[in-house]
Amino acid sequence: MADPIVTLSEEECGRLRQDFRNTFARLGNVNHTSLTAKCIELKHCAQKDVCKSKTCKALSHQSRRNLISNTSVRFRQSTVEFLCKLLYQKSYFEWKQSTELEIDLEAIPIYIQNVPPSGFVKINNPVDYYNQAVFILQEAMEEVWLYDYSLEISLGPTADHFQECLRKGVKINVLFLNPESEHISDFARLLDEEENILKNACENSVIRALRRLKQFHSDSKEHNENYHLLFNVRVTEDLPRLGAYLYDPDRNGGKSFFLPSVNRIPTMRLPIFEFQNLPAGVSSIYMQGIRKEWEGATTLHNFLKQNTHFVENHYQTFFSDYPE
Repeated sequence: MADPIVTLSEEECGRLRQDFRNTFARLGNVNHTSLTAKCIELKHCAQKDVCKSKTCKALSHQSRRNLISNTSVRFRQSTVEFLCKLLYQKSYFEWKQSTELEIDLEAIPIYIQNVPPSGFVKINNPVDYYNQAVFILQEAMEEVWLYDYSLEISLGPTADHFQECLRKGVKINVLFLNPESEHISDFARLLDEEENILKNACENSVIRALRRLKQFHSDSKEHNENYHLLFNVRVTEDLPRLGAYLYDPDRNGGKSFFLPSVNRIPTMRLPIFEFQNLPAGVSSIYMQGIRKEWEGATTLHNFLKQNTHFVENHYQTFFSDYPE
């Protein structure tokens, strides 16, 4: 499998470099014992084989030297992914999102006590995708919609959060960009993102969705329940112009969180708008478009039939557990 080159920003490389030094090279030289122990803890290397540090396949001697000595901002993607897992227990995409949150503007919520006919409530900046997803799952009574180019973070809450929501009879609809789309390179340019990073984020969305489905099937079978059938996933060939995270679109007590995008500005730097769901409000207008996009999107079953490596690597019994 190809292992492309990733060009880190100066801020990203500086933080990785400093955190690696602080953790494994305080005196200027790598503490091989500490690095080896961490590799084994993460199950990247077995106790008995490769991680003799200087021959660690994930972090070669040259990569370590480049990182510590400020000589490069370009690394293999596998090296960057390993460093993020080693230092932060996150994928590169998740870590990058979290660092962008830290350098964004301070939160500037605008509270409105009397909700206008549009349903507008407030502006949130920055966005905390993980906790937002947890909030939506906890509050929903009828439906949850998660729609964006990638949902790697929003699918990150524990299985318990999703299971509790599904057990209430709530239907969860998940829609994100097809990682195998021929337009990925164009979309990456519009999002001011590297193509391989965008593709990896979308692939991870598929993987996390499959992990959720696997957990749901196992748990529901054990308890003789069918709630797992309420979790639906589709992929789209169209770049979402709007990130949408909402619950109960047809109920006045529901809420919608919309993240409009603009070309060449990372979405994590943009504000998210919170609306109360009202019959004649803004959320009902956008929801019409989201439902149309859903109808034209590819079902998870059809996507996996064309991309069987996801099933082979992450959920081999998917088609028997979830027959069409």
